[in-house]
Formats: sequence, structure tokens, C-alpha cells
Amino acid sequence: MSGVSFRYSEAGVRKVRRVQFGILGPVELKASSMCNIVTDRTFEKGKPIPGGLMDPALGAIDLLLNCASCGMDSFECPGHFGHLELTKPMYHVSFLNTTLKVLRCVCFSCSAILGDQPAEDGKANPDGVRLAAATRKKNPAQRLRAVMDFAKTKKTCWSCSAPQPNFKRDGLTIAAEFKESTDDHERKMEVQPERAHSILKGITDSDALRLGFNPIYARPDWMVLTVLPIPPPHVRPSV
Repeated sequence: MSGVSFRYSEAGVRKVRRVQFGILGPVELKASSMCNIVTDRTFEKGKPIPGGLMDPALGAIDLLLNCASCGMDSFECPGHFGHLELTKPMYHVSFLNTTLKVLRCVCFSCSAILGDQPAEDGKANPDGVRLAAATRKKNPAQRLRAVMDFAKTKKTCWSCSAPQPNFKRDGLTIAAEFKESTDDHERKMEVQPERAHSILKGITDSDALRLGFNPIYARPDWMVLTVLPIPPPHVRPSV
């Protein structure tokens, strides 16, 4: 643009060879964050409050102040993300249907894949053959669907003998219905995000792969929010 000049950057230039999509997990979100947001307050006596939504570490937007993270002024600073640690986990609306599918695949109590009982004395296990065929599908979405279609018919867990509920989505929540109530749960209950997160977090990396997830880039429990990324002021809608 005419009339606009930028400082010379010594950063190296590299070619993009491939793009990997995934879900940002809580550890990665914190590692890439420049500050932890702990208050909804923004300014005090005309100055940004540290730990607030206008923390100077998020970037420079004032002509008189430089960014506390990169030291650049408001013309050069690109802005930096912060993070907010949630008091309780919450469902991510974009992943709610996939969360529901995974819950139908694993035990409500121990997170093992339902119907994944090992063969005894070397004898072929019909369920094992069906599950193996489902987990061999190359397309991750088709693999998850195939495992779900197999596992959702299993009403008890092979590993801990725990009864399994029927799941259904109810708006922005997930409901579970058991055949009967027990000391551990009611017959009908809402699956709170904390419980869903605990179940998904209990899935091993090897089982996550069999369900169609690459645990390096997208573990099932990352679909439930525990850390919220806070975008810099540069990209927020104007008030």
C-alpha cells in the first residue's frame, strides 16, 4: 500500500510442504499463549490491566504503548493469543456430534472400546473379527462410524461388566438412559461435560487411533473445552 512502510524482517523464508489439520489441546494452547486471562476487567485509570482482556502482552493497539510480548508498536505488532482456564469443562458445539459418537464407542465407566474382548485360547472371536474390520477402514470418519455401529449394540462392558446407556443429543447437551438406576447413576441423566471429558481422557492413544483419531494432533478429550484461546485485540470485532 502506498504511504505505508514496514521494518525489514530478518526472519527466514521457508516453503510450505504440507498442511496438517487438528485440534489444539490444552497443553499446546497454554504453550502458545502469551498471558493467562484471570479477570474480565480491561482498563484502570486509562491503562490496560495485566491479566485482563486488554493485557499489553496480547499486542499493541495504542500509539503510545509497545507490545509487552514482541516489543513492536501498533503498526508492526501482529497481536498474540492469550488463554483462559475454565473452571469446569464445557462442550464445544462444533464437536458435539463427534463427542456423542465416541461416547457410544467406549465404556461409560472405564473408557475401553466396547466389544473389544480378547480371544481366549487362540479361538476366533466373531466380535473381534468385526471390530478389526471396522478399525482397518482408512478414512477416519468412516472408521469411527463403523466402530460406533458395532459398539453401540453392546450393553455391558467386557472389561468391567458395567452397564452401558443409550446416548442421544438434546440440543446442546448429551443425555444418557440406562435400563435401570444404580448406586452410581440414575436411570436417565444428563452427561455433564466433566463426565464426558473424563471418559474421553481415559481413552488410550492406541484406542484413539483405532477410533480414527491421531493422538498427536487430535485426542478425543480435546473436543471438550478446558482451556479457551483468547484472540488478540487486533482481530476482535470493533465494539
